[in-house]
Amino acid sequence: MNKALQVHQRLLEIYGEPIWRNPLPPLDELVSTILSQNTNDNNRD
Repeated sequence: MNKALQVHQRLLEIYGEPIWRNPLPPLDELVSTILSQNTNDNNRD
């Protein structure tokens, strides 16, 4: 097993499968990306 696959497997063991949010419509996603480029997760929502 290569190193990247080992790391991936270990992350899955520790954190489980990621839960992805439903994507926004393309234009909303673009606007969100532009507006968030100079922010961080603490003041994003």
